[in-house]
Amino acid sequence: MLQQVLDFLRALKANNHREWFEAHRSTYEQARLEFEDLVDTLVWHIAQRDADICPLPAREYIYRIYRDMRFVRDGKPYKEHFGAFIATEGRRSHSAGYYIHIEADNSFVAVGTPPIPSLLKPIRHHIVRHADQWLDVLNHVRLRSFFPKGIDTARYRRVPRDVPSDFPHPELVTYRHYAMTHFISDELLQSQELVAHVLEVLHASMPFVRLLRQALAHEA
Repeated sequence: MLQQVLDFLRALKANNHREWFEAHRSTYEQARLEFEDLVDTLVWHIAQRDADICPLPAREYIYRIYRDMRFVRDGKPYKEHFGAFIATEGRRSHSAGYYIHIEADNSFVAVGTPPIPSLLKPIRHHIVRHADQWLDVLNHVRLRSFFPKGIDTARYRRVPRDVPSDFPHPELVTYRHYAMTHFISDELLQSQELVAHVLEVLHASMPFVRLLRQALAHEA
């Protein structure tokens, strides 16, 4: 299903410089259109079950392929993947949502919040007040079937100071951001089953996404 995307990204990884990219810009545009079609399809289906997602054009969810050269050490001017964050207000959202990452041999969907430090405090406060609800959502069999590791982001070494010392579930409040990852094989990316599989994964994650939004809204 994403054959043009994978072919382009493999070639880009071997030729990540401006001269090659400009010579193959039409190939890039075709691959981007194929990715946009996937994002449009996912957005439409997600919006049927997630009322916070108001369908926008795919370009509002998709990140630019160009890297910010101020922060690039390896000199490569282009990202070697396509990415889209499906959330309220599109890719710039500071809320919880669904991230699609397509990269040769390293594709995945992730659900949760972007790694923005200011989001952590309200989420931790909500967890402290509603720990049982969080445990129920995180341990649900359907969610765990697609995200067996649960929240899989990096952790702080110590429990943050804004969490009571007697909180019985310190493991829930040490994450650097709140997200889960489900990897997708290149074979599935090229299969007609891709959309159905991704939607099944995202549907299972929606209680987690809703809980994160509740936490952020409560502290807004």
